[in-house]
Amino acid sequence: LYATDGNNLAPRVGFTWDPWKNGKTAIRGGFGIYYDRPVFNSSRDQGSSPPLVRTVSISNGLVDNPGGGTASAAPQGGFDAVGRDFDMPTVYSFSLGFQRQLPKGIVADVNYVGNEARNLLRVRELNYATPGAGGVAATPINANRQYVGYSRIFTNETTGRSDYDSLQIAINRRGDNKISAGLAYTLSRARGDSDSEDSSASGSLAQDPRNLDGEYGAQDFDRRHVLSINYNIKFPSLQKAGGLKQQVLGGWQMSGITRYQSGRWYSVTAGTNTAIFGDTVTLRANLVPGQDPNAAPAAGRTDAVWFNTAAFARPATNQLGDSPRNVLEGPSLFTTDFSLFKNFRLGKRARLQLRGEVFNAFNRRNIRSVETSMTNARFGQVTAFQSQRIAQLGLKATF
Repeated sequence: LYATDGNNLAPRVGFTWDPWKNGKTAIRGGFGIYYDRPVFNSSRDQGSSPPLVRTVSISNGLVDNPGGGTASAAPQGGFDAVGRDFDMPTVYSFSLGFQRQLPKGIVADVNYVGNEARNLLRVRELNYATPGAGGVAATPINANRQYVGYSRIFTNETTGRSDYDSLQIAINRRGDNKISAGLAYTLSRARGDSDSEDSSASGSLAQDPRNLDGEYGAQDFDRRHVLSINYNIKFPSLQKAGGLKQQVLGGWQMSGITRYQSGRWYSVTAGTNTAIFGDTVTLRANLVPGQDPNAAPAAGRTDAVWFNTAAFARPATNQLGDSPRNVLEGPSLFTTDFSLFKNFRLGKRARLQLRGEVFNAFNRRNIRSVETSMTNARFGQVTAFQSQRIAQLGLKATF
């Protein structure tokens, strides 16, 4: 269905430099080009489209004589297509980092990591009707489409793009067998003009099929801040103490991980419209001048009004919204998982471990999602939460 690229050269180059030649400092960098072949879903839907499958509509027929009617004058319907100019998705990846060995078995790592992705898979509405006077497509719609004789056409093409930039910091202690700990922090920004791969759901299509650049904004998976702290502590086994003291006080192990990340990004929508382009499109809301969409509401954030709903307004009739894609940063996540183990010796070879684990140990109410559709009565409300505290006990035997 599309031509295979035969010239996809994928060079990789990297370097490591020890500036003081003592084995404690490393400066590293690299660049590479990577290619991907889109999943089969992009071409699977063509199996139900012309000319592989032909759908014939007969008008004014009878149940007992279907062939006695007349051929319909309406278009044969819409279908899915694949762009012939189907360049392979390409990622240009680059990094530059500094690593330093510090006392007490600590290693610090600071890196810039980025990439630029081009020719990403997206779905575009190809056969829209151009809006005329008053921002409304002329009727009859099917007589004013780009390709007369067909209704809606979804084309799978590789015209999307994205960019990623990040500062990644890691501090880890890996020395003896008693205490290990690590801290990792990423400050990043991921932007692009599509997130949906090959989905043809109206909410994943561009609001304006004539202006794909207008979709450029934060990606759904963008998390500006991500922090993770982990630790593992093995307490003395007290083997020399022996007896009850060793059995009760020795062999304990404690570990945990604390995570924080800023929220995902949402588009604020204002319903659908079928008059502008002749097909259903999801409208984005308008931004209200002087209002910050990511500021807290005047009365503070609550489950009933989590974000500043006053920053958004519905577009005028048959007008597109002016807010960017993914304009609203959602709720952050903060959680701590904790575990405590007790190890027992059973003879020379057998071991028994009693495990106690707690997830979301402080039972923080982490919000999973909020309602961002202005046509929903719950607009601005919290709609779901992450799991609350979960505790479990386990017993493990090894022999």
